[in-house]
Amino acid sequence: MALNVLVIGGGVAGVAAAVTARSLGASVTLVARGPGATALSSGAADFRQHPWLPQDAVDDGLRFVRGLGYAGDGNLWLLSPLGCPKRTVLAQPFIAAGDLKALPKDARPAVVALCGSQAIEARLQAKGLAKHFPKAFALPVELYVHRSDALRTIPEIAADLDQPGRRTQLTEALRRAVRASGATHLYLPTLGYAPEPIDAGVPVYEMLSAPPSVPGIRLQRALEKSIDIRGGIVERRPDGGVQIISGTSCEPLEAHAVVLATGRFIGGGIRSDDRLRETVFDLPVWAGDRQKLVPLPTEELFSQKASGRHVGLTAGLRNLEYGKVFAAGAVVGGYDQSRDEGGLVIAAVLGVRAGRAAVRFVQNVQNAQRASA
Repeated sequence: MALNVLVIGGGVAGVAAAVTARSLGASVTLVARGPGATALSSGAADFRQHPWLPQDAVDDGLRFVRGLGYAGDGNLWLLSPLGCPKRTVLAQPFIAAGDLKALPKDARPAVVALCGSQAIEARLQAKGLAKHFPKAFALPVELYVHRSDALRTIPEIAADLDQPGRRTQLTEALRRAVRASGATHLYLPTLGYAPEPIDAGVPVYEMLSAPPSVPGIRLQRALEKSIDIRGGIVERRPDGGVQIISGTSCEPLEAHAVVLATGRFIGGGIRSDDRLRETVFDLPVWAGDRQKLVPLPTEELFSQKASGRHVGLTAGLRNLEYGKVFAAGAVVGGYDQSRDEGGLVIAAVLGVRAGRAAVRFVQNVQNAQRASA
């Protein structure tokens, strides 16, 4: 009997589970209804040890993330969209290269202001950077000079920079700006979806991004290259099996094990109706000690301060295994990605763990059947 493993969810956790299960000899079907939260990733791969993380999968999880094109020494300090240094483990190469701890204290780094709202954000970022590098400043660059350019978003700028000859024009504009300003390092909002080195006379780095995120879209594209992802919605059948809904078709699927990597609220893996619920198998979901997002007078489920405890954002499953169903990624509760960090790498670690556990489960069932035959 073949090892048939169904993975639900095409984010980091789902793809890590699918790639791991496939490497162990399983026949894998990965189904996703959309990109979920992965495409919103800032470009940083955070990690923080949690008690329920399997230590033997941590190295493999980090190796999986590196395989998606991430780099770094495990202790990066990067310029965030808000101008604050952000500590992270890995990042995409042109972002990781801008590690702030590698800059000399007398550096004169410039945050490039290209156009529109991004030019306004560049001033905020430069102001934050100046707290650590007093000579930091925002650097307007003459590239997008038409009135219509003011409406360009960063993803639109990225797509434009990938056009033939456009990156050469950017390089020339940066060289002129460097000569006029004396900048020693340049931080750009984007280098395009297919970034290449730019010789501006000084090092050129890319910054982390807020949604809509070019690094996040790059990450999603890298995931889609790792394994075939089938579009559709997985539903549980009345007999306990599953079926795939795609357009007007409905296909029953026999899976010996299932990896549930459907995400939390953004990914659609958890909903809050009259109660919190997991959306495929209706597994029990908890936010703290409760199964409803109804605030009590003595407790705030969502803090009024960004640094506060967001119990509602820790909602998820309490277990990693439910029979032949194995949970991975944000659908697993107990941590708040916005506060505790670790989302991307934790998703990869849990995905690797779930892929292994699913294959091991099927193998154990097969061995038991052979022994009883």
